Amino acid sequence: MASFEKVEKVKHRFPDLTIVSFSDGGHMMAGHGEEIDKILDDFLNKHS
Repeated sequence: MASFEKVEKVKHRFPDLTIVSFSDGGHMMAGHGEEIDKILDDFLNKHS
């Protein structure tokens, strides 16, 4: 995990980068478990 600002500065270096951000939830992304599980499942299915 990284701050959105830091990722924006370096994203050009990672052509296959997937950025996922939440407006709330803090560092632990509280309340976004189901969304994160789906994003991870989609990522793993795409890259396996």
